[in-house]
Amino acid sequence: MNSEDPPVSLIRLPRGKTTFAGEGVLFGWGWDRSEESTDDLQKVEARIMEYEECKKELPSNAYFENVNICSYSKGPNHFEGACDGDSGGPFVQYTSEGVELVGIVSWGYTPCKSTTMPSIYTRVSAFTDWIDDIIANHFVFLTDYTFRPVSQ
Repeated sequence: MNSEDPPVSLIRLPRGKTTFAGEGVLFGWGWDRSEESTDDLQKVEARIMEYEECKKELPSNAYFENVNICSYSKGPNHFEGACDGDSGGPFVQYTSEGVELVGIVSWGYTPCKSTTMPSIYTRVSAFTDWIDDIIANHFVFLTDYTFRPVSQ
């Protein structure tokens, strides 16, 4: 990432969507092209695959359910996507309403740079009701809190 990238901020959740199409962007600190860990935030633009298309690409014993989506991106010499260390990272789409968190990295195949398999994500829209419930009923909001400097 570079200084021209926008700062970290809140992200929209996809509400009422069960299918996704088009392009998305995966961000993560996982292994890079050399299959080494990195301190630099990586990003890969990837095409979201239709559910049935993805299911056909995966082995029959792969865990891929209706709460998942998948993507792939063909790099110059190999497929690019989620790798070791990217789990839990965001897969986003840029929409007319803003940036939406479409998926959270779940799993993929290794070795990352030589696989022709797609990256698999948890589909965030499958869990927005649960997220709303947790925030509304189980999250403590600090509305009356005074921040003090930490003493040395």
